[in-house]
Amino acid sequence: QVVSDPSEDLKWIIFDGPVDTLWIESMNSVLDDSKLLCLDNGVRIKLNDTIRMIFEVQDLAVASPATVSRCGMVYMNPNELGWYPLVQSWLSESAAGTMRLSKVNLERMDELFQKFIPLGLDFVAKECKQWVPTVPVNAVVALCDLFSALAAHHNLKLDGEEESWELIKLVFTFCYTWSLGGNVDSRSQEKFDGFIRDKLETVVMFPAFGMCYDFQMDLEQRKFVTWESTVPSFQYNPKVPFFQILVPTIDTVRYSYLWKALVKARKPVLFNGNSGVGKSVIMTGCLNSNTEELSLQVITIQFSAQTSAARTQEMLESKLKVKRKNLLGANRPGSMVVLFIDDLNMPAMEQFGAQPPIELLRQVLGMGGFYDRKMLFWKNVQDVTIVSACAPPEGGRTPTTPRMLRFFHLLSIPELAEDTMRKIYSSILTGFMENFNGEVRETVKPMVQSTVDIYTRIKEDLRPRPSKAHYTFNLRDLSKVFQGIMAINKVTCKDSMTAIHLWIHETMRCFHDRLVDDQDRRYFTEELMMDVLRRNFGVSLTHEELFEREPILFGDFLRFGAPAEERYYEEVPDMTKLASLFDDYLDEYNINTSSKQMSLVFFKDHCQHLCRIIRIIRQLRGNALLVGVGGSGKRSLTRLAAAITEYACAEIEVSKNYGMEQFHQNLMELYESTGVHRQPNVFLLSDNQIVDETMLEDINNILNSGEVPNMFPPEEKEKRINDCVEAARLAGMGDTRDSVYQYFISTVRDNLHVVLCMSPVGDNFRRYCRQFPSLVNCCTIDWFDKWPREALVSVANRLLEEIDFISESGADYKAGLVSTCVDIHTSVEELATRFYAELRRHFYVTPSSYLEFISLYMSLLDEKRSEMTAAINRIKNGKSKMKETNSEVDTMQKELKAMEPLLIQAQKKTEAMVADLSVRKAKAEEIRVDVTATATEATEQQQVAAALQAEAQKDLDEALPELEAAEKALDSLNKNDIGEIRGYTTAPKAVEKTVSAVMALLKEPKSDWDSAKSVMGQGNFLQRLRDYDKENISPAIITKLQKWIQDPEFTAELVGKTSQACRSLCMWVRAMDLYARVSRAVVPKKAALAQAQTTLDEMNTKLRAAQGRLKEVEDELETLQASYDKNVREKEDLQYKIDLSTKRVKAAQILTEALAEEVIRWDALLVDMDKDTLTLPGNVFLASAFVAYLGAFTMAYRTEMIDRWRAWCAERGVPVDADYNLISTMATPMQVREWSIMTLPTDNVSTQNAIMVTTSTSNKSRRWPLMIDPQGQALKWIQKMEAKVGLKTIKLKD
Repeated sequence: QVVSDPSEDLKWIIFDGPVDTLWIESMNSVLDDSKLLCLDNGVRIKLNDTIRMIFEVQDLAVASPATVSRCGMVYMNPNELGWYPLVQSWLSESAAGTMRLSKVNLERMDELFQKFIPLGLDFVAKECKQWVPTVPVNAVVALCDLFSALAAHHNLKLDGEEESWELIKLVFTFCYTWSLGGNVDSRSQEKFDGFIRDKLETVVMFPAFGMCYDFQMDLEQRKFVTWESTVPSFQYNPKVPFFQILVPTIDTVRYSYLWKALVKARKPVLFNGNSGVGKSVIMTGCLNSNTEELSLQVITIQFSAQTSAARTQEMLESKLKVKRKNLLGANRPGSMVVLFIDDLNMPAMEQFGAQPPIELLRQVLGMGGFYDRKMLFWKNVQDVTIVSACAPPEGGRTPTTPRMLRFFHLLSIPELAEDTMRKIYSSILTGFMENFNGEVRETVKPMVQSTVDIYTRIKEDLRPRPSKAHYTFNLRDLSKVFQGIMAINKVTCKDSMTAIHLWIHETMRCFHDRLVDDQDRRYFTEELMMDVLRRNFGVSLTHEELFEREPILFGDFLRFGAPAEERYYEEVPDMTKLASLFDDYLDEYNINTSSKQMSLVFFKDHCQHLCRIIRIIRQLRGNALLVGVGGSGKRSLTRLAAAITEYACAEIEVSKNYGMEQFHQNLMELYESTGVHRQPNVFLLSDNQIVDETMLEDINNILNSGEVPNMFPPEEKEKRINDCVEAARLAGMGDTRDSVYQYFISTVRDNLHVVLCMSPVGDNFRRYCRQFPSLVNCCTIDWFDKWPREALVSVANRLLEEIDFISESGADYKAGLVSTCVDIHTSVEELATRFYAELRRHFYVTPSSYLEFISLYMSLLDEKRSEMTAAINRIKNGKSKMKETNSEVDTMQKELKAMEPLLIQAQKKTEAMVADLSVRKAKAEEIRVDVTATATEATEQQQVAAALQAEAQKDLDEALPELEAAEKALDSLNKNDIGEIRGYTTAPKAVEKTVSAVMALLKEPKSDWDSAKSVMGQGNFLQRLRDYDKENISPAIITKLQKWIQDPEFTAELVGKTSQACRSLCMWVRAMDLYARVSRAVVPKKAALAQAQTTLDEMNTKLRAAQGRLKEVEDELETLQASYDKNVREKEDLQYKIDLSTKRVKAAQILTEALAEEVIRWDALLVDMDKDTLTLPGNVFLASAFVAYLGAFTMAYRTEMIDRWRAWCAERGVPVDADYNLISTMATPMQVREWSIMTLPTDNVSTQNAIMVTTSTSNKSRRWPLMIDPQGQALKWIQKMEAKVGLKTIKLKD
């Protein structure tokens, strides 16, 4: 845009912000004489001479000499301009303008500034300490802003002279106190109080008691009065959740007063102070109490080390209303957006020292907006005021740039006074126990006093260290003690001793459970707890009675199967019964859970940890941080605790493509369940599931504010709001979108319990605590120690309970084996410490190692026992087979002798049958020849008959079509047709001929017309025609018919022209004539056919008789042949058996003679194997321990430990070989030889390593082998060994 502007006016481009090496280097070509901007996409832009650039930076720490040499440097010395011009500007514009001070009072105020500001700034710089240091001019601007804010807040009329001057001096002194002295720590406040009383006594007199910070202005009387006089009284309301209870104190009143005045005047405010002093509590109280009065729209953002500028901008934009394309503002007209940034200085510095989220906020405060990240246009942001809280820049927090701090009025929140803490919690606890009996109520004061004493001392004595980064105690921990106490009711707490036990339990849970070693724990119980118990409670019990015997535990799970409303928080009466109770809960869990079945051993520590987790998640907004090495049981106990409290337990399933999108999807489902459906859920997340540290930033936000920035797309967020409208209205939260959404988030926080499981091994845990403070501040921490001996013994007994361990003498050595299990585990822990001390190599021994050791032992023992049993069975089977062979040889020899006579007899019988069979075959052949001749003659006669029949049939076939046509025509006639013919009085000639011919065929005596009509009138006339015997027509009739047949006019066509009925009769007459004539010609042929048929029948009869004789002979011959074949087969089978038996007998005799000595060796081997069976459990036990623990150690350490473990086994009756060797136990010589062929070195260490690798990669182990292989020997060996199964080699960079 600037380059395309053709005007000759100078164009200034201002770069306001930190410089980094990357982008400033790309500007070098712009800054030199060429003025050429080279972009990454190859585009080059030439800048004209009217364009100028200004870089406004804090320093040049990362600017290169090339950049510095191209710019003219102007160093702005803060002492040259100073603070006075700003005061003059304020006096002329605000004081004289808005507040309308008189000229005299303006001059007086100018004198006050010139006289006291230099003194105050100098004193603060030299004598006071600021948690968040800032430049002097900031304090002066803060004084002016606070003066203006108070004048507007109280609507002060300062236009008078003398009457206004007293008020001006009062306000000036108050603002002087809370600007120059408002940002110093507690000790510096005492110094500043002495300074201000000394220097400003001529301006305003403070009361003689207290400090200057303890007084507020009485504007009517023109003097200072105590804040105490305006602190409202507190009334306990049991319906208000604990986290919403706010007891008014001097601190809440005075800081709320200052906050309200400044925010009302739209001045940013920053609360700072040590962690745990209540900054966020006071800020939240200010926001909640002034939301309606000041019409505020509150946006809360929790900063962490991973917070980015982009995410901050997205969060801010999502909460603001788009009024125009380039304008964002409050959602409601006339309201003001208050952006609360918690932990302002948490974002980590980038590579070049800047904090991008801070720079974005500075842009909003300084320039009133920011750029759209996609379209790159400027967006103005209006009606937004930023308030913030932060701790000193230490422990993961970075110093905030003064260019950002200059916008804020900084107020340092001092440590909460012990009297104030006692007042707060006494007020709450007294109100809660109002209905308890007097004996219990009397413990309220010592409870509060003791808790405050413990909190004060532990903060000072147990400070965070690199190995104890979570030793950060704040007011949240103090509050959790009383929140836990308030879970009790008067039914289960009826006496003072129960109340004392309850206090001990809650104090231990909040402070003691996070301690990492016995030294700190002994200090806590012996020096802190016993001291306050004797001093405040007057307890006479000893440390042993209270803390060394059975632990004091409370819970609401003691009544198994009771509904939730009947579960009471009560003391555990008998610790020994907890394990069986939890076993019942575990059985119920496994019954109701199809996946992730669990098998747990509830030893003492496990029971205590389970009670602690249940206590945490049953509390409203209770979240837990479980810290312990892998395998401690953190996740398993959490799942069971969720089941006991009847909460759902949600976990994420990390896969290859799992990322933030999937994580947010899981969170949205959780929010749906907890916020909309109001179902309690435990969200279980372990450190090995954190694939992106942004996940921890989301968890940090959930713990602190309950809201994950920009997690919900607009339509999803709207859906949640619509789902919660009715519930929010019933809860009295209103029905606006913002209030309903806040109700939704509040419900999520009430029902969602985050349980984080982390390992203290490595730097991650310490880094997480430093970068994400809510993980510590908003969670109750439970530190899982290494398992004690009692736990290790219990686990081993449970896992090995189904395996029998009987020695040669019949004694059970399971107890000795279990004891050795524990000692092996503890010895490796000691060895790991020595290993690090001597070789500086870390090795960690965890409960997972122990569980894997026993699991591996069980699987290996089962495998080796199976192998040993199979080997013994093979030898026994071999011996048994030898006996069977000898017995079978004897049997076969006897059978061989018995079969020889049978073979001779079979041969004779076969020869006799062969002779008989030859005679019978000759006879059958003679009969077959006779039958063949007869069959030939019959066939010839059959051919003659067939020819005669065919000839006769041919003649008949000539007449048959005409006969069939006549019969068909005849069938078509009916009485009507005949009546038609009879209807002629005088018959036509054609009709008369036809009827006369019919009468002739019917043999009627008269053929005149009247007689014919009479015959046709008979009812059976047509039937007579149909039934006419055409086969026996006499020759006389045929002769008589010829006169009509020969008549050329007597045809069906011509007759049909006269009468159709007569046509049919004509056809019938002609057909009868034709058939009769043909039949006469066929009669001789039929006679010849009959004669031929008779001859044929005789021939067939003769043929059948001959065939019958032949069949009888052939059947007899076939039977004889079958009998012969059977005898031949039997003889052959008998011969085969004799041959086979002979061979078998010879082979068996050779085998038994050869193995006679081998059987003796087998007997000796069986004796040795029986002995090996007795030592097998011990040998495999040492092998399992070797594979589970010794892989990281060198040969000297391995040998030392094996010798020690073997000695322990011998002492405790565990049978083991005196010359025990891992290689002989776990590998065969053939395997070792094969490994050597596959390039494995032949030394013992390499062979032992190969055994560990192959064992780990089998189904017997759940661990992956991690090989320290600097020379690549293991890589070559594995690649060659596994090449046959298609091994694929990948690298992390692939």
